[in-house]
Amino acid sequence: MANRVRPLKRASDLEERLWFTLDEAVPPAVRTHLRTAGKEVLLAFRAMLDHAIDQAATPARPRRPRRVRVQ
Repeated sequence: MANRVRPLKRASDLEERLWFTLDEAVPPAVRTHLRTAGKEVLLAFRAMLDHAIDQAATPARPRRPRRVRVQ
């Protein structure tokens, strides 16, 4: 079990160093903008899901067959 955990720990350390480096390289205004943009994307997905749920909740109207003229 310990052998399985060690690579995960190492990957976690690498990820932590990466985020620390990016945190220093990216200006605070850019981080704020990216965070806000990410939130907007999530809100857009939420709106799409809400619409899909509303569509699924309303019963479909039965459609009458259309007459097609055959020549």
